[in-house]
Amino acid sequence: MPQFRKDSFLKNRELFDYILQLADRHHATPSQISLAWMLCKKPWIVLIPGTRQLCRLKENAELSISSSHPKK
Repeated sequence: MPQFRKDSFLKNRELFDYILQLADRHHATPSQISLAWMLCKKPWIVLIPGTRQLCRLKENAELSISSSHPKK
C-alpha cells in the first residue's frame, strides 16, 4: 500500500506535525482539528467519530458545540 512506503511515511509525518501545531495553537486535540477540517470541507457531513473512551467522546462533543458558534 503506497501510504505505508517510507517516503510516504515521511510526508505523512510532516502533515501530522502540522496538525499538531494547529492543535496546539487552537488549544485542541489533533482529532478535533481533523474533525473540524471535515466540517469545513463539507458542512453537511454528519461526523460519527469512533471511540472507546468517554473522555474522547466528550472532546469530540466540545468540537460540535463550538463549531455551531461563529469564529472570532
